[in-house]
Amino acid sequence: MGSVAYILRPQNLHETVSPSVFSVPTPSEIHSTVIIEESSLRFGPHTQSVACPYCRLQVLTRVKAESNSKSCIIAGVLCLFGFWPCAWLPFCMSSCKNKSHYCPNCGAHLATYVQ
Repeated sequence: MGSVAYILRPQNLHETVSPSVFSVPTPSEIHSTVIIEESSLRFGPHTQSVACPYCRLQVLTRVKAESNSKSCIIAGVLCLFGFWPCAWLPFCMSSCKNKSHYCPNCGAHLATYVQ
């Protein structure tokens, strides 16, 4: 990381001040902070048009259904009561899954719709 050094000289030529050295950060040393504002936009179970806060593009979200604890609990109850051959059904049912919305451009997770 390179830095630029500047030497300060006194403005009054009659002053005797020892020069001081300080460094100024180069552009590669400056870090930017991204602030994401939470919008009032409500995400549902289906894809929708949204402005991605990460890449700043207007996109249609990519929705991925993911199993949640509700699926595991229902499967466990089915096994507990002897319906173990049907225990896989909650993992196939859309109503037992959360819907996660992702930006198709940058892949950022935007929101999760929980049923």
